[in-house]
Amino acid sequence: QAPSWDVSLNAEAVSRYVWRGRQYGVRPNLQPALTVSRGNFSFGTWGSYTANDEWREQDLFMSLVGGTESLSWSLTLYDYYFYMPGWDMGGFLEYGGVVDGAATGAHTFELIGTLTGGPQALPLTLTVGWNVYNDPDHPLWVGLSTEIALGDWTVMGEIGYLATPSPWWYEVDEAQWTEVLLDVRRPIFDWGGASIYGYAQAVYSPIVGRTFFITALGF
Repeated sequence: QAPSWDVSLNAEAVSRYVWRGRQYGVRPNLQPALTVSRGNFSFGTWGSYTANDEWREQDLFMSLVGGTESLSWSLTLYDYYFYMPGWDMGGFLEYGGVVDGAATGAHTFELIGTLTGGPQALPLTLTVGWNVYNDPDHPLWVGLSTEIALGDWTVMGEIGYLATPSPWWYEVDEAQWTEVLLDVRRPIFDWGGASIYGYAQAVYSPIVGRTFFITALGF
């Protein structure tokens, strides 16, 4: 029997939007997501918005997953799309590209691969992200994470490293660590297949030389 199509919708309200050691805006963000999946293939969209339009992002993605009981993998093509007030980056259909050493248009593509293995109680995930389109530097980012379940709580830790200089995307001129992250989360309420959850993150960013504490509520 052929696998069926599944649709999932979720949204998070986060106190700050911090990604790979960089903060995007200084106000809370609403981050909705829609995912359509069938078998080992999925595609969808994810966004992040502030109430005053300080930050507006609407990304697209498609992903394949596979593996065995002891080792799983995923491969995702991510299309980052920003449309900020005052940014002359073109409309949604203007994909631009690198021209004379500079990125044009509002879309940048990243190819992200993950491998997860190790003990079931303490798995390790290796993540590699490579900007493949509309980035003159084509930076390579590597992350290593693990998580452990403690009753209703899930505790996750991650370290990230930028392996190549990235003056445009990460705004750094040399390879360096991007973040050390601790994430603690738990479900708050379950109702007929819908779940409300909360989490907190403590992040140290060597890129900007400061820490962040983030709280979030999602469903």
